[in-house]
Amino acid sequence: LTLIYHSGFHPIWLMLILSTVLGIANAYDVPTRQAMVNSIITNNDDLPSAIAMNSSLNNITRLAGPALAGIVLAKYGATICFGINTISFLAVIFCINKMVLPKYIPTKNRSNPWTDFKDGINYTRENTEIKTTLYLSAIISLLVATYNTLQPYFAKVVFSGDASIYGYINAATGLGALASTLFIASQKNGSKLKSILFNNLLLLGAGLIIMSFTRHLPSFLFMAFVCGFGTMSTVPICNTIIQMTSSEEMRGRVVGFFAMSTLGTLPLGSLFIGWLARNIGAQNCQLAQGIVCILITFSFYKFLRPKSKMLQ
Repeated sequence: LTLIYHSGFHPIWLMLILSTVLGIANAYDVPTRQAMVNSIITNNDDLPSAIAMNSSLNNITRLAGPALAGIVLAKYGATICFGINTISFLAVIFCINKMVLPKYIPTKNRSNPWTDFKDGINYTRENTEIKTTLYLSAIISLLVATYNTLQPYFAKVVFSGDASIYGYINAATGLGALASTLFIASQKNGSKLKSILFNNLLLLGAGLIIMSFTRHLPSFLFMAFVCGFGTMSTVPICNTIIQMTSSEEMRGRVVGFFAMSTLGTLPLGSLFIGWLARNIGAQNCQLAQGIVCILITFSFYKFLRPKSKMLQ
């Protein structure tokens, strides 16, 4: 991207190709990186805190990164932005080389990738807790977590604002997400993860319902914080449940399914929410998302039954 923008030749088709390549790279990166957390942590009691801290670092970068990029973009242009991003990967490579990981012992009887994929599907189907957790994360990502698709509408139409108002809303949401991950990381031994997830999803549903009726900007920002808090708890808690209940040889595949259930459904959910908002209105759409979130939450509480006391 640095070279492309420096040359001045950046047609749409080339951007689509690069986006596809990035998506393929992330398909390998996300499950590998998430599964690697379990390899680094020697005590399973520390796993929930480690996953939550990993999410909190991601949220910090999502808060600080766009703000810094906006300043650099306005002053120096896109080429410098992409150049800095390129250089930043040197730090990532350095950190990876410094990691001390247990020696990988490959499975003696290796099959082909298609067989491995089917084995992962069958393993997920047979494990009720993992299967239900994947269903929960997929439905939340598809129908609820995409509420931020409507935030530009509220910023521009409801509050008659500009990009700065939209930035405030995003910042409030990001701060709520950061607070949520720090709260989860502070829990000793991952205690009561299921209860925390249940309460936070109820909080998210209530926040979306209240937000749909709010016309006062400070109140809206507070509810954006609340919704960010409720939304972000889903990812680290579901990730923890999946990693703690999956076997060593299946963990990478199951985490891959988890990444697909979250990252893979978000674009589809955004398209659906955009279409729904166009037909029934953004406020009504967000109200419906809040109601759906509460219904999903009670269904989750009824059907998901953790086997480990740590997840109660």
